Amino acid sequence: MSSWIQCGHLYLASAGRVLFTVQRAFDGWLALDLAGAVTDAIDARLEVRHGGPRHPSRLFALHADLREAAAGRALAVRGPAADFAFGGDFLRILRRAQHEARPRLRLLRGLTVLDERSAEVLPGLPAEPELVFELPPVLLATALRERLSSRVQLAASGADAVQPRTPAASAVQPTSRSGTRSRRGAAPDSARVRTGSAAGAA
Repeated sequence: MSSWIQCGHLYLASAGRVLFTVQRAFDGWLALDLAGAVTDAIDARLEVRHGGPRHPSRLFALHADLREAAAGRALAVRGPAADFAFGGDFLRILRRAQHEARPRLRLLRGLTVLDERSAEVLPGLPAEPELVFELPPVLLATALRERLSSRVQLAASGADAVQPRTPAASAVQPTSRSGTRSRRGAAPDSARVRTGSAAGAA
């Protein structure tokens, strides 16, 4: 039976959570709550948010720097709308982001595990960089809800609401750098960041 959860998607969960799916694990899908509460900050532009209850002391980076993934330092998250990177060389990612006018970087403490066997099927859409990185997190749930509503209306009218990218050879979704699923509830090694590397650690 195929899973209703897909990699590189945003899912609208209870209590205003917006979950970005990163990787499949044996006990579910690893996801990040992009709308979680602020826990601390690196500087005025880079907040750290609560990504979920699993591994709450670890700092994770979701970003658009695919050079980290190409070099094998980060996990490539292949989505139908765009590609993302998870983890990598934290200091390198941070330096690049601090020199960008609009950093495409989200920092989160902890992650969430989505159980694909759950009877509750969460509404979701392919993640787009504009939603993930540019929209204020407090507006994410509302924006996703509006897009989901528009998709339902388009589907009812017979229009195609989703325009997936043209498949490419690189579009195969790896579960890890070794090509195997990650351990039960564990984050990939390439995604982990030592909390001592960030200023203002909780």
